[in-house]
Amino acid sequence: RISNSKAILCSNHNIKGSVCKIQCNDNFRLVGPRNFTCQESGKWTKYDINYCEQITCSRHIAGFSSISNGNVNVNNGNLAGSVYRFSCDEGYRLVGQANIKCQWSDKYQDGRWSHDQAPSCVKITCDSPSRSNPNRIDYTCDSLGHNYKTQCTYKCTNPKNYALIGPEKIYCGKNQKSEGIYKVLNSNMPLTIRNLPKCELITCPPLPKPKYGSMTCDAD
Repeated sequence: RISNSKAILCSNHNIKGSVCKIQCNDNFRLVGPRNFTCQESGKWTKYDINYCEQITCSRHIAGFSSISNGNVNVNNGNLAGSVYRFSCDEGYRLVGQANIKCQWSDKYQDGRWSHDQAPSCVKITCDSPSRSNPNRIDYTCDSLGHNYKTQCTYKCTNPKNYALIGPEKIYCGKNQKSEGIYKVLNSNMPLTIRNLPKCELITCPPLPKPKYGSMTCDAD
């Protein structure tokens, strides 16, 4: 039996004229003729030069060994079946393939990486916070770049006459795709048009008119 082979399939056992085919183990490839025949001489054709060789991939792919602002885990180096797994540090998101595998390529008849370019980790950022009415509401943030975990506080431009309705504090978080979105502070609730804070005019409930008199106010 040939080392690292799973089976030798023959058309008629070891009888003259029988044609046999070698099947290598997973992640191995055959070196030498795939088929050999039992000849009239009682010998197999070219049987002694066949062997199963482990499939490998090139090690020279830029970025596979390390990634800025992230981590790389790999098993079995550059052998077939090996997988490079990439992940990013907190505050960064992965751009590209998270897993890259060494596998057999029919086109090249050799081992090839499933992708030839390593991913990168980019900083998670949010856009400027939305405002329901820029003339009445404003905000301040503790980071100019609106980076991940940046906190922002809403306030009314005229707090004497207007009251803030809705969340006062928000922060730059992330969604399931690791894209930057604003969320309500101390909550996982995304900031949307439905819960966007707004400033409303401070009013009092109407006063009842006196029964035997009149009443005037200095404003509507």
